[in-house]
Amino acid sequence: MWTLLARSVSFLIKVIERSYMYLQASRFGKFEKECLFHPFSTKVIGHKNIHMRYGSTIGPGSIIYAIDSKLFIGRKTGIGPGTIIMCGNHSTHHPGKFYKDYLPEDKMTRDDADIIIEDDVWIGAGCILLKGTHIERGAVIGAGSLVNSRIKAYDVAVGSPAKRVRARFKEEDQNLHDQFLGLG
Repeated sequence: MWTLLARSVSFLIKVIERSYMYLQASRFGKFEKECLFHPFSTKVIGHKNIHMRYGSTIGPGSIIYAIDSKLFIGRKTGIGPGTIIMCGNHSTHHPGKFYKDYLPEDKMTRDDADIIIEDDVWIGAGCILLKGTHIERGAVIGAGSLVNSRIKAYDVAVGSPAKRVRARFKEEDQNLHDQFLGLG
């Protein structure tokens, strides 16, 4: 009896969360079919600047700031739980002024930069992606890594800052993968 009740409540919560997700998704710049994020546990600031392509997911507990720049997430990309994505920084260039006292018009263009995550990327749990990051197709980012630069296609990168440790595929397998999925 209690198991049935627990399953029913769990199902109801999923239905409510999914409905709320689609309501929130309408605020995104782009939110294609089969995309998924967890609106009750994921903090999103700058919905209109986020563009999610077909089948991509953002894990629960993630934090995304895309206030003055854009976040592009390619097709069938997975972003692990607890990931932080920051498309900008605070301004800190005025001597004699607390950074907390800066106004929006004090921001410089260098304070913000788009983040691009291409198709078929896997970002492990608890990663941090900073402004200007570009992760090319097929790359894998190890859990807990900090990414602040370009990661090349099909690289497996880990650490802080994330560095290439190996290739995801052998070159011939990478070409087959690209052909099969229509990438490249």
